[in-house]
Amino acid sequence: MADLLQRARTLISRASAIGGATQWEASLLNAYLVAVENNDRDKADRLFRQLEELLEQRAEAKRRG
Repeated sequence: MADLLQRARTLISRASAIGGATQWEASLLNAYLVAVENNDRDKADRLFRQLEELLEQRAEAKRRG
């Protein structure tokens, strides 16, 4: 479980680095935390990958201007 919580911290840091999370990203992060709380690792993994991709796309768009 500690690794799953560390992943949440990583996502929050990434979102902060690009100006904060969008409402959609915040909703996905909340769903991720609920999955962690419910010990649903498969769902947590899927949500993590989805959030990671969204944040990377926004970071790339920000770098491009």
